[in-house]
Amino acid sequence: MTATNDGAWTILRLLEWTRQFFESRGIDEPRLEAELLLAHALKVERIQLYVQHGRTVADPELSTFRDLVRRRAARVPTQYLVGEAHFRHLVLKVTPAVLIPRPETELLVDEALAVLRPRRKPAWEYRDGQFVDRRDAEAGELVDAGAPHAPPEPRVLDLCTGSGCVALAIASECPSARVTATDLSSEALAVARENAARCGVADRVTWLEGDLFAPLAPLPPQDRVFDLITANPPYVSDADMAGLMPEVRDHEPHMALAAGPDGMDLIDRILAGAGPHLADGGHLLMEIGHDQADRLRERLSSRAAAGIELLEIRKDLSGHQRIAHLRRSP
Repeated sequence: MTATNDGAWTILRLLEWTRQFFESRGIDEPRLEAELLLAHALKVERIQLYVQHGRTVADPELSTFRDLVRRRAARVPTQYLVGEAHFRHLVLKVTPAVLIPRPETELLVDEALAVLRPRRKPAWEYRDGQFVDRRDAEAGELVDAGAPHAPPEPRVLDLCTGSGCVALAIASECPSARVTATDLSSEALAVARENAARCGVADRVTWLEGDLFAPLAPLPPQDRVFDLITANPPYVSDADMAGLMPEVRDHEPHMALAAGPDGMDLIDRILAGAGPHLADGGHLLMEIGHDQADRLRERLSSRAAAGIELLEIRKDLSGHQRIAHLRRSP
């Protein structure tokens, strides 16, 4: 990145040069990546780049941007470089101690909220060519859709919480929920706690350090049972680790990704340990690998006595079976 003919680097020229450079390095969405990094270096919102195309970037800011571009070309994820990641409506701090939140994990929150919020059908329904009023003629209330009703203050446990994205989204979007989150990494929990304060829900999430259900042991019995357990566990097989993009393989925490020969090590342990921590009729939601649905069904077929049944596996936007929805038999 050398000076232009007139000796000045404007925002527009920087963006175009960086786009071409990233493109030559095989970086996906090179223009977007350039904009995110330049906005971060200039400490402005991305939209400001469009209204300041002719602005000359000062040397200190240019030096900061050069360093960001160099590190991004070395495949350090942009989210780590800018220190933030977007998840649903939240803007979360991320560091190399936590997995970067993925769009598919937002589906896990969608399913969680569907469990936690009683659902009712619309007042009007289109049936046999006409709209039919479904309200009770006497009470004037909606007819129940038949979805299970969550308790007024549902108890939620989030396993492998990492940045806290799932736990915090649930706490933010379902204020009545009492959320507990566990993680093996003290560094990850430090990030999660900071995110809780950032999101304004620090008083509604309890963070426990330890392996899966183990941190629950010292709690009173009533605090070890939940209406909903969510988990986005490590699920990458040993063989698949080598084929991951360098941004993931070389920079995201290995312990948040790798899960043994078939990627099912943590999933197996969650299935084995969830029963005692689920209330009767309680739900278990897990994100799984794109090729693990059949293996999950096989595991469950040999666990009939555990009292946990598979309700469905929801597909992500790419058509992969991604979110497993299980329930403890009432």
